[in-house]
Amino acid sequence: MLLGRAVLEGLVGARERLGLAEPHEQAERQLLGPADNMVAPLVKATYVPDCCSLQETSSDRLVFTSATSTDKMIAAGEGTIYMIQLADPGTTAESFVAVEADKLGLDPSDIAVTDQTTVDGETAETFKGSGTASGGIHSAAEQGVVVTHAGQTFVIMTLTLTTRASVTTDEQEFDAFLDGITWVG
Repeated sequence: MLLGRAVLEGLVGARERLGLAEPHEQAERQLLGPADNMVAPLVKATYVPDCCSLQETSSDRLVFTSATSTDKMIAAGEGTIYMIQLADPGTTAESFVAVEADKLGLDPSDIAVTDQTTVDGETAETFKGSGTASGGIHSAAEQGVVVTHAGQTFVIMTLTLTTRASVTTDEQEFDAFLDGITWVG
């Protein structure tokens, strides 16, 4: 699947294993990953949109999604992801966008570096875009930031996948997600 299956794999069951509340109960509390997760000790998310719950806790990322499994999201062609991921040192919004467009099967010009913002006091490069994946099966919209804190580079983003002709991200929800990010270390 052109969506970048590696990004979506492993989304099943983490919420239950971690004993997290349903998404609507998560809004005002810190959401943590398991002890072996490299992201959880460095950052906390105090707000996650109601649509999403913690589904993936691989060692280098925390993924909150509307899907209950990767296969269901891909089969339905519908879903939303909010993600905090460690990135390689030196990753920029431009370098991330180039790789991400390829993973999603989008034209490289569909996602662009847009501006700067701050995440808990750190300057971040922003990116945003949408398009139809090659083959025309899915439309994808993505919005995010690349930010460095205490020598660690992070990609914080949202991705929406749909079978409709076009899609956008919810900017208000993404801004609230970013506002809820605080650095721990």
